[in-house]
Amino acid sequence: MLMQLLWLQPCGWDDEVSSTIADKWENYIQQLPMLNDFRVPRYALLPHAVIQLHTFSDASESAYGACTYARSTDSYGHIVVNLLASKSRVAPLKRITLPRLELCAADLATKTPH
Repeated sequence: MLMQLLWLQPCGWDDEVSSTIADKWENYIQQLPMLNDFRVPRYALLPHAVIQLHTFSDASESAYGACTYARSTDSYGHIVVNLLASKSRVAPLKRITLPRLELCAADLATKTPH
């Protein structure tokens, strides 16, 4: 989305960006160290479990996306839910309606790996 903002700015390669974009960039840079604490579990499912896949999609005026979660329940009643896959897209520069973006998100959900 930041790249879209840059494309909309009337500036050249060597021009300074607006303070709004510079602030957004600084905020992005400050949040990057949080990725050091990001962990992905090696195993998403419980062994010998009943597995359910749940896919969700949503849209806003600026972006849309979809994600699929796996819910596994073993014979002891233990339940584990993990994110399996997600996709996101930036909304087109040409404004389209929110219902159409919701349809784009639903279409993306059908293409999210299961």
